[in-house]
Amino acid sequence: MLASIDARCLENGHVGIEHCYKSIVHSLQVAAVDTIPHKKKNFYKFWWDSELDKLKELSIDAHTVWKQAGKPKCGPVYEAKRISHANYKLAVNRKRDASQTAFTNDLHESLLRKDMVSFWKSWRYKFGNNKPAGVVDGLRNPNHIANKFADVFEAASKPNNPIINAAAKLEFQNRLMNYESASSPAPFTVYEVEKCIGYWHA
Repeated sequence: MLASIDARCLENGHVGIEHCYKSIVHSLQVAAVDTIPHKKKNFYKFWWDSELDKLKELSIDAHTVWKQAGKPKCGPVYEAKRISHANYKLAVNRKRDASQTAFTNDLHESLLRKDMVSFWKSWRYKFGNNKPAGVVDGLRNPNHIANKFADVFEAASKPNNPIINAAAKLEFQNRLMNYESASSPAPFTVYEVEKCIGYWHA
């Protein structure tokens, strides 16, 4: 490639830096198109390994033998085809599920370590770096969108039926009073709570 670049740089007497730069960039772009696959981010199965390659090959071979035998519905050839295909599919599902579990564990460990950099790096690796929606329920202003969310959550936290809610609240208060009046240990003191918190943080 370098020889062709040098030739283009020197043809017609052009030896300027700009011409050589454009020639190099063009050659790199052509090489990228020819050699770098253009696929979606989740096209390749990163959890695929040599074990799955071998099981897939065995399944294909058994299927080929089964077809050459006239596609029997029973017998040793059919059983070999069925078992090899089942083993292959089972291994694929196991590897895929294990990859999801490992990813979840990575996020969990990042949270436990309070390592937000690793957490969001793992998150973006799995889910991508999607841009936030510009419009929510017809609203574009961030303050209006935040107020809309607040209104929705406020409405969701209100009781569906005020009468039933009042009755349930009264029942809870009565049961709480009866619980306090029953023979029970004395209430916790501030000192005891502080001691417990200090113990767990030690």
